[in-house]
Amino acid sequence: MLGLDEPFLGLDNTARTRLLGLLAECRGPLVWASARPQDDELAFAGRTLNLDIAGESTASGKAGDAALMLAPRTSCTVAARDLALTAYTPRKRWGRTATAPIVNAGISFELAPGNCLILTGPNGAGKSSLLRTIAGLTPPANGTLTVGGQTPSGLPGPQRLALAQLVAQTPAHHFLASTVAADMRLSGGEGTSDAERTLLRETILGKGHEDTHPLDLLPAQQHLLALAEALANNPSCLLLDEPTAGLDAPGLVQAVELVQAHCAAGGSAVVATHDQELTQLLTERLTCQNLHLETYA
Repeated sequence: MLGLDEPFLGLDNTARTRLLGLLAECRGPLVWASARPQDDELAFAGRTLNLDIAGESTASGKAGDAALMLAPRTSCTVAARDLALTAYTPRKRWGRTATAPIVNAGISFELAPGNCLILTGPNGAGKSSLLRTIAGLTPPANGTLTVGGQTPSGLPGPQRLALAQLVAQTPAHHFLASTVAADMRLSGGEGTSDAERTLLRETILGKGHEDTHPLDLLPAQQHLLALAEALANNPSCLLLDEPTAGLDAPGLVQAVELVQAHCAAGGSAVVATHDQELTQLLTERLTCQNLHLETYA
């Protein structure tokens, strides 16, 4: 028997088809878990078993409550002109600077405050690299990228975080403290009050989780906590890399509501995703533009 936990997370359509082909070759019993199974999974499966707890989401707190009000963001336009991306920052080795390969090039866009840019494209097209470049973690290989007229990669860490905050695909990379409440307090954005951090925490987790270790949360709760902590930093631009991986339907709505609250406060968002449901919800609720990256040859 082969058991898989969310095997389709983060896969583009081509990779999903390849994985289904591999699973079809499995001769023994096969079972996998999926929070929001897509049509191709349902068509492939011989049987589905829906697990639920009293009809409530197991991933997050309540969704669909009154609109969340966040502290005002500093309005900044994100602009890219003929941008070329690398996957990492070149390092000096043996007295020479190593050359980082270019993963995509010729990227241009302009994102206004309050709006959302949705990044789509196959795995390896450079979506995560673009997010890291906007965050200032990786300098552009060529071209220009500015947030509020400044080049993020040339700024000290605190100034970069005030401009753009990245929420990575692996939420555990964000956690530094031994309790949820203490980790939230590390999100020291200018103007963020304890009351706002508590509101964000209780919005995603409900009451009673302040003393829980972040790594003891469900994986989906960890994704929402990393998103909430980024919002507590009051960034001008929120950068999300596959933010709905493993989220059930209420958790998906809640993630969208958090992004919506950020944009309503004057911020902007860049979201890299393969999730068509997420794209649809963001498009319905926000002013969105789509940037599709093809594999760079």
